[in-house]
This record gives sequence, structure tokens and C-alpha cells, in this order.
Amino acid sequence: MLRKRTPEWMASNYGLLELNEHHKVLRFITIVSLLTFLPFSIKNVVLGEYVYAALLITFELSLLLEVYWFYTRQRPMISYLLPVTLLVACGIFAIPILGINGSYWAFPIAVCVVFVMPTRISLVFNIIMIIGVAITGYYYIDHYALLRLVGALSITAFSSLFVTTSFLNLQDRFKELSITDSMTGAYNRAQLDAFLGTALELHQKTGLSSTIALIDIDNFKQVNDRFGHDVGDQMIQSVVRVFKETARPNDFIFRLGGDEFLILYRKSGLKDSYIRLEKLRQKVSELRVHNNLSASISAGITSSNADINISQWMKHADLSLYSAKHNGRNRIVRHKEKCVG
Repeated sequence: MLRKRTPEWMASNYGLLELNEHHKVLRFITIVSLLTFLPFSIKNVVLGEYVYAALLITFELSLLLEVYWFYTRQRPMISYLLPVTLLVACGIFAIPILGINGSYWAFPIAVCVVFVMPTRISLVFNIIMIIGVAITGYYYIDHYALLRLVGALSITAFSSLFVTTSFLNLQDRFKELSITDSMTGAYNRAQLDAFLGTALELHQKTGLSSTIALIDIDNFKQVNDRFGHDVGDQMIQSVVRVFKETARPNDFIFRLGGDEFLILYRKSGLKDSYIRLEKLRQKVSELRVHNNLSASISAGITSSNADINISQWMKHADLSLYSAKHNGRNRIVRHKEKCVG
């Protein structure tokens, strides 16, 4: 299934910030900007720099609008594009007003842009600001001083970007480790209730069914005892790999522990999910690990309905899995039905 990709600047991306941290940071930025830009605007009005004063005031108003929108809607209006654009413009046009002293504004602005904007967008803004500072500075700053200024600003912008990118990559890795099983890459059990709860809520609101399958690798203890845990791990990884190769965007697999897994077929009814699970069972039975050792799975499958909770839903799947394991293994049992496979 193809999904329409959200543009990066419209995505739910807050740079280094998580949503729950955003409120505190926004309050801080708003207070600092009010204490800084409003007096500076008044000073420029007094000096007769009405255009620059208007630019500063417009930036402040756009920031306040974004802050209000975020507090009322829990998301930025246009991902801070307008206030950041105006902020960069303020940094560039401070040079004709203040000369070399105006260029000092560019450094905190460069860091601020990296801090609040997605990586690629912040790179674009900082390149624009560096070019803008170089052009305006050419007419108002000594050329040797300008060369040092542009070099220092470039180092500040790109080093900030490098640090931010490294931090975000590390943050993503920690998040991945916290929600997935390190050996297989499947979601861990801690994520299960959230996914199943969302699926049941979807069913209650829209009537769209979801299906879960509780899966157990047949005779896994004997494999571990006879061939060792490393071979058992290979078998587990192979089963998960087969699932991932055939999974659709709304399919999720969870490792519950040992050789037990749960598959959530979101927005998929029992009939369609059973067909796909049967294909998975057949593919697993074709697996060969460690000198042609075969594998097989047993599974219990059941679909959602509006009258059950998570515990009941999983209980139905567990009873069906129990039936499959005690009626020959290597088969699938649908809830309240005789074994098939």
C-alpha cells in the first residue's frame, strides 16, 4: 500500500524537542523575544528605522500567533516557517543598521534555527542567512572582517547542525531499542496494549475489524535442548524475517517472550487475515536452518468485535492456539472453530 508522504516541513517534527517539552521552551522563547525584540523595535522607531522596526514587530507577532496556535491545537500552524523566515531576515538586515555589531545577531539565530526546525529545513535557512550576511556585509563591513565573520558563522551553523543530527540519530536509536526486541526487531510486549487498544477503538468508532494471531514455534524447547540456543535464536529470527517479507503496512508483529509471538492485522477481517496467516505458516514450513533443520508454527487467530477488551481478545487467541498445539501442531485454529490446516 502506498502512503502519501507528508512534506518534512509539515511533519510532526520539533527539531530537538519532544511535544511534552515544547510548552516550556515556547514560554521561554516567547519571554526572551518579548524582552529583546520589543525594546529593539522601539529603539529603531526612535532612530527612524521604521522598516526594520516593522520587520521586528512582524516577527514577534508571527511568533505569538504560532505559540497561540500550538497551545490551542497542540501543533505548529505552519511549522514555524513564517517566524523563522522573519527571524533570519532580521539577522541579515541588522548589518545595514548596526554594521559589524549587527552581525552578532546571526550567531544565536543560526543555533536557534537548528534547534527548532527539521534538519534539512534548518540547513536551507542557515545557508540563506550566510549568503545574506555575506551580501549585506560586503557593503557595510571591512572585507577581511567579513571573511572572518562568514567563516565563523558557517562553522557555527554547520557544527550545530552536525551535533543536532548526531543527537537525533542517537535519540531515534534509543527509541527503537525501547520499543523493539533487540534480537528480532519485532515490537516488544510493552507496546502491545497500546496497539491493541487503538485497534479496538478503531473498531468501535468505524466498525473496521482487526485480527490478532497468537503464534508459537512448534517443538522449540526440543530444538534448544538438542541443538543449542544459538540454533533456536536462528529459528526465531528466520520466522520473524519471513513475516517481515510478507507484511503489509498495517501488519505488526510482537515478541511476547521466548518463541511466542503475536501478529496484529490492523483493519483486516478474520477471513483475509486467516488466508495471509496460512501463507505465512506454509512459508515457515519451507524454512531450513542449521543443516536442513525444518521449522513450523501453530497459531490461534481471532478478530475484534465491539464488545471485548484487550484481555478477552487475547484470551480468545490463546484458547485457539492451545487447540492448535494439542491437535497436531503446524496448523491454525480460528476462534470457536475446529482446527484447520
